[in-house]
Amino acid sequence: MVERFTDHLSRAGSALLEVPLQERADAERVLELVGIHHAGQALAGSQRRELLGLIERLGRRASASVPYAMLARALSAELHGAHGVRDESLAACDRALQLRGL
Repeated sequence: MVERFTDHLSRAGSALLEVPLQERADAERVLELVGIHHAGQALAGSQRRELLGLIERLGRRASASVPYAMLARALSAELHGAHGVRDESLAACDRALQLRGL
């Protein structure tokens, strides 16, 4: 289990209803992929590529989607061994969630 994502996964799950409906499926998918990784399962190559699309789509959407874009970016960075980018992305996710009172 990857503990560093535990808090972010829980808090982002709590904010899911704030995400506009047209973006919610992408946000839910981010949570699903992070959950797979969190459970210690490997992500397939197609799932890793999918993360890149999710980062792009959610990153240019409404501010309610920003935590999910940052969470996807953190996961992608972790999978590529870019721990500094992972930590920066988790911090950005944390700040975005704090702005929503989470």
